[in-house]
Amino acid sequence: EIKIHPLFRRQRNDIALLKMQNALPENYYDHVQPICLPRSAKLQQNLFDHHNVTVVGWGTTETGSLSRYKMCANLVTISVQKCKTELRRTRSKVNENHICAKSFTSSKQDACRGDSGGPMMVSLDENWYLIGVVDFGYVCGRTTLPGVYARVTSYMDWIE
Repeated sequence: EIKIHPLFRRQRNDIALLKMQNALPENYYDHVQPICLPRSAKLQQNLFDHHNVTVVGWGTTETGSLSRYKMCANLVTISVQKCKTELRRTRSKVNENHICAKSFTSSKQDACRGDSGGPMMVSLDENWYLIGVVDFGYVCGRTTLPGVYARVTSYMDWIE
């Protein structure tokens, strides 16, 4: 069953849930692992500005082709205000329900086409938490512009 956020619009409330009828087969866990949700009040209040995060997916690579392997990008989150400033010429509708992140290395890692819906994860106290979901970006991997992610803590009441 697919549950789309009732207020979904392009670049707004871009989040959905997939409810499985059956458990995944045992060998599936070689490729997919469970992740913690940010349920505690401490995590819900955390804006996750200036955190090292990891984004994974099978989207397009720097050559423009789809990856046969799961790829990983290590990014740093930035404040929503800084994100709005950096994206001001794109007319993006970034708001407090978003998290933005970008690469601060010369490799310019980023999420890309095909990664949408994938996880933005942060490691805290030896646990991995889902704090964002790949939403949208611009010219992936070729620019210093941040990518935009749905902020999971903004949707915890709906998720629960």
